Amino acid sequence: MFRCCVLLCVSVAMGQDGILAGGYTGFRYIVNPSYELHWHFDAATQNLSIAVRVQTTGWIGFGISPNGGMPNSDVVIGWVANGNTIFHDRKVPNSKTTPKIDEEQNWFLIEGTEDNGWTTLKFWRLLDTGDSSEDIVIGEGNTRVIYSWNDADPSDASSPDYHMSNRGSMGVTFVETSQVVDDLDKAETISLVQRDIEIPSDTTTYWCTGFKLPKEIREKEKHMIKYEAVIHPEAEAYVHHMLLYDCSGVNQTLLEEEYEKNTKGGPCYTSPKNAFTDCTGEAVIAAWAVGGSGFTFPSNVSYSFGGPDVSPFWMVQVHYDNPNSVNGTKDRSGFNITYLDEGRMLDAGLLAVGHRVTSEMIVPPRVGNFTVTGTCDPSCTTSSEFCNGVTVFGNVLHTHLAGVALKLTLIQAEGGRRIVLDQNLNWDFNLQEIHQIQPQKIKKGDRLELECVYQTVNRTEAVLGGLATTDEMCLSFLNYYPRIPLTRCYSIPNNLFGAFNTSLSKNGGKQANWKDLLAAKNASILESVNQFDWDQDAVDALQIAYKTAYQPDCTVRLGGNCPVNNPGDQSSTYTIMKRMILVELVCMALVLVFIHIN
Repeated sequence: MFRCCVLLCVSVAMGQDGILAGGYTGFRYIVNPSYELHWHFDAATQNLSIAVRVQTTGWIGFGISPNGGMPNSDVVIGWVANGNTIFHDRKVPNSKTTPKIDEEQNWFLIEGTEDNGWTTLKFWRLLDTGDSSEDIVIGEGNTRVIYSWNDADPSDASSPDYHMSNRGSMGVTFVETSQVVDDLDKAETISLVQRDIEIPSDTTTYWCTGFKLPKEIREKEKHMIKYEAVIHPEAEAYVHHMLLYDCSGVNQTLLEEEYEKNTKGGPCYTSPKNAFTDCTGEAVIAAWAVGGSGFTFPSNVSYSFGGPDVSPFWMVQVHYDNPNSVNGTKDRSGFNITYLDEGRMLDAGLLAVGHRVTSEMIVPPRVGNFTVTGTCDPSCTTSSEFCNGVTVFGNVLHTHLAGVALKLTLIQAEGGRRIVLDQNLNWDFNLQEIHQIQPQKIKKGDRLELECVYQTVNRTEAVLGGLATTDEMCLSFLNYYPRIPLTRCYSIPNNLFGAFNTSLSKNGGKQANWKDLLAAKNASILESVNQFDWDQDAVDALQIAYKTAYQPDCTVRLGGNCPVNNPGDQSSTYTIMKRMILVELVCMALVLVFIHIN
């Protein structure tokens, strides 16, 4: 039976040397090297041509998904048997069942071939077929695709045999965004990528590599308008996420010494200490995670950097996930930064919100739905470092393997209105993309709540917050303008045990004993949490404690200042207009004075 796709992601576009004949312009390995995806989009006809080449002599599945999962996906399944190609456009119901053949076929076969153990299917469809009940419209930007295959042809054409582990999902951009960028022809790009480092065999590694900006950028301020992730093909299975940091608040002499002796960087959190590790306490410039690609700023927004008055150093931190402890893999992953000499109207920043990464973030075992709440507290947004507020316009949500849903909500101080800024109710660990959101002003005194929902039904041990992929995080990275000194707005547990006990007692439940276990048996947090009886009352009490037993954790960029003009309150255009009117009035006054004198 054709069941739900388990997630497996490859996140880098490959070179053009492997593209099939037939006018295809896009290519990437879905599974390297056994599943290839080729495509071409014709803007004039709105036709998307697809070719999949898979190392199998059985059936192949490919589809467009609303969220990276199988339910409600628009798929095709085809195979070659005795020189004939069997191919059907199918729809997956709102459940994990076999895809049903559509009444209206809108994926059209071009050809199917089988040669030397490989099967190739070529087909096409319109971006918008007009069949809204069965087909998904393919739009600009990242499209979530699912894929599968089986090494045998179906015994029943209407119900292909189960694909076993040969399945997954990923993000692909078939149609580039049509956002008009008038100044792109004036832009330049710098590349900040790893220098052929060898990925350690440890299951989890955070690698910190320092970069010194080019002389031209050190001497004159530049303005980023786009960044892209560069994922090295050999390392694509190991790169989990990357962060680009500004190093302004770190001892510059130590950074210079580290850079001179070691341009390849090293592990962030092991001895001897890598000086660039201290940059992780500074402002995040760019964020990327598996399934994403990059981010293009709106046409009136840029991110200023460089110049003689700021640190010349940036740091790229890469999280490598190597569960099988593979040796010898080299990596050249990192970021490409596209920038202009002149700034745009609005200067952007990036604000991290959520729950600080700590082992006191506890997700109990054997729980269907458990919510951890990270809060950006009004005590942070009323501080002088929050200036006159900001306008958010982009975001990326981030959690790990136990996560199933995330929601970022703004609670306005005036009136208490709740506005959902971003959410993903069908979380896909392998599709963590940054995207533009509806611009929304966050004013002084407002609150942000990030709710991360986890499922541990089949886990016998609790999950704690931490750096490893098998640990958990609850984070969101917001793009905003104008830039302010505040860089992080987290919450951390404060007397979580006490709040848990109080909440549990009020609900008539038994008094918690895991803290006593911790003291009596010298047990770790994980050991004591695992021994606790997590009935529904206890689960509810801990969820309440996360919302009430926290303290704000605000981080400020060293040397940061509030903008002189805050486009969050009034647009720069409006400010410029006021200045122009003022200049005109002054000129008129001078003319009148001149006339009066003469």
